[in-house]
Amino acid sequence: MTDRDPTDSDNWSNDRLETAYKESRAVLQAQQRAIGDIDDKATRAVRISVLLLGGLISAWRFAGPVFDAWLALWGGISLFFSLLFGVATYHESKLILGPTEEYLDDLNYRPERLRNGWEADIVDSYSGFIEANAGDIEFNADLLGQQVFLLEGLLLFGLAIVF
Repeated sequence: MTDRDPTDSDNWSNDRLETAYKESRAVLQAQQRAIGDIDDKATRAVRISVLLLGGLISAWRFAGPVFDAWLALWGGISLFFSLLFGVATYHESKLILGPTEEYLDDLNYRPERLRNGWEADIVDSYSGFIEANAGDIEFNADLLGQQVFLLEGLLLFGLAIVF
């Protein structure tokens, strides 16, 4: 290990900064798991939407008069929006999981910016990473509302068959 390896507890000048670093790493890893869960749910909803949309369009072609046209149309639109928002949710994830290229360039080419030392600087940087990630996770969770479109599409298609 190098003399600046932050995972080696002998390299920290005080326990407070070391603890803040370790807790920040744990938060970044938890954020990575959270966005992974959101992406997984979005992917599953997209798959379900595609299968349902394909199946229901096929059923429409064979048994068109059985369906209420307006309810089926709105059900299809809802499933399409579910598909659209699911893909957007999956492709929107841009988490920062550690030092960025910009941070590393500053570290290598402008060391004078590290007035308080590398320890305080890395802990401060991690707080910015965590804040940026929290915004991305919140936005993706809002986009995951596409599951409402999936359920709405199912309900409308079900009603289209009944009426």
